[in-house]
Amino acid sequence: MATDGQEVDSEIRSQEGALEASYIYVKVLGRGAFGEANLYRKTEDKSLVVWKEVNLARLHEKERRDALSEVDILSLLNHANIITYYNHFLDGETLLIEMEYANGGSLYHKIAEQTELFSEEVVRWYLFQLASALSHIHGYDIIHRDVKTLNIFMSKSSLLKLGDFGISKVLETESKMADSVVGTPYYMSPEIIQGEKYDHKTDIWALGCVLYELLTFKRVFQATNQLRLAYEIVKGDYEDINPQYSQEIKDLVKSSLQKKSKDRPSSDEILSSPIFTKENSNEDMKRKVWELNTQSRRLRLQSVASTETVPIIKSKSSEVYQWGGGKFTPQKQDIFTKGKSAVQVAVGNSHFAVVTMEKELYTWANVQGGTEIVGQLGQGNKSAYKAPQKVEGPSGAGFIQAACGEDFTLAVTDEGQVYASGSDYYGCLGVDNEEGRLGLNSEDDYFSPQKVKTPGKHLIKHVLVGTFLVQQLVSIIIVFQKNVWKLFIQFTKSIFSHFCIRMY
Repeated sequence: MATDGQEVDSEIRSQEGALEASYIYVKVLGRGAFGEANLYRKTEDKSLVVWKEVNLARLHEKERRDALSEVDILSLLNHANIITYYNHFLDGETLLIEMEYANGGSLYHKIAEQTELFSEEVVRWYLFQLASALSHIHGYDIIHRDVKTLNIFMSKSSLLKLGDFGISKVLETESKMADSVVGTPYYMSPEIIQGEKYDHKTDIWALGCVLYELLTFKRVFQATNQLRLAYEIVKGDYEDINPQYSQEIKDLVKSSLQKKSKDRPSSDEILSSPIFTKENSNEDMKRKVWELNTQSRRLRLQSVASTETVPIIKSKSSEVYQWGGGKFTPQKQDIFTKGKSAVQVAVGNSHFAVVTMEKELYTWANVQGGTEIVGQLGQGNKSAYKAPQKVEGPSGAGFIQAACGEDFTLAVTDEGQVYASGSDYYGCLGVDNEEGRLGLNSEDDYFSPQKVKTPGKHLIKHVLVGTFLVQQLVSIIIVFQKNVWKLFIQFTKSIFSHFCIRMY
């Protein structure tokens, strides 16, 4: 008979090989009837991930199967235009699915924010990505069944990510047809409305609805009640599309919204249509998607390569206070709360920078004694903002660290790149130009962040202004101005035992 101590010992041994993964809660992204989606920050690599938390105890048996089916489907799929699955955990009766965070909101909100029609080039770019995602899932005999603008997420670099596979269906029967009524009414195909069997062409109907919204900012069919909506979907015609768009893309809307599913093109046929094949645009878009998806691809590889993990939730909150420059009492900066909680603060002579949980960079100034703003705030102008303002950085990248110098700012992105803004007067930022300069092949001041080219192919991990950039592979670059000469030091083996100095 085992003692209590032996039982504990056995439990510890059973968990050997499992690694602890620490997460910091950031904010709620959305809530539903049976759970919620929360944003977390992984402490190991500072990446942001979404946990979809589903309360299984509140679900009926079919709904439980649907929730578990989403895990199976997400783990099967691997495509740049589909929300990436990383892991899943069971905590009692709660299912937690860890997946990619798309930091640009949804296509629904993108359309709602538009004040003028998209160019056809932008519409083609979005359509190509959605059709590519559907081509991938249809290749596995999976029907999404809820394609809509709210379920199409975006990165800040305009990369589309199809998500929410909670009611997706794997076609396993010989006929490869489904017959359950699911989906969002505005995007339901005529065959679903009429209770007929359906296949992957029902997703093509929904794609046509999304394409129509991109071109008109309106839903294909609208009605004051569901019965009228159902009639319009089965019998009605959609309104004309603005003449600024080509006949080719209008024809694609028409073919995708054919009432009979057999008359609609497949996702592969859409990708082979003239709007993508001319001028090699198909290959260009594939290349662009690949490049924009670099970080997500890296995170997925890390999750696949890692052993079983045990999630550890840590509570962390921070507040930012400012004083000095005539302020004798610390003043709280109220903007840095919840999802905008600060993870790092940098201070220069007269300006400040804060990096937040969501990898956003904020800067502001406290100008005294005639000090001028020369671009160090990275706001694109010389304004001396007294309250924190968000810096618009490189498309799609987030900031993980910043440093403030005399009248310049350096910031590191999660892609391992360094961006600089401000004055080159002291030459503290450069590696290539006269007396240091900004490292931007120019002797000008810059009012918005500019990418700094560093020697070799390295991922920059940390910056200290005017001193050195710490690279991931135990490599250090030191660049500064001292009587018009500078040093470049690279530690080739150990930062304590061996190094070489090169004079420029």
